[in-house]
Amino acid sequence: MIRIIDMRESTSGNKSFAIWDTVVDRFVEVDGVQSFDGCHELVEMYKKDKTGRRLPELGRVVGLLPDWAR
Repeated sequence: MIRIIDMRESTSGNKSFAIWDTVVDRFVEVDGVQSFDGCHELVEMYKKDKTGRRLPELGRVVGLLPDWAR
């Protein structure tokens, strides 16, 4: 299961969030990054990621994002 973690109070970004994978109990890392400043940044990181790790499906993650993170 994927959870969206609100990181706005911990960072300077007004759309900052992280993605927590409850199956493996760790943050999802995309192209070496664990927190994102909005949906646009997440999508760009997915496009660049060359690590070969299994990542959650982008459409599924974007669908879980609250309005403030879009």
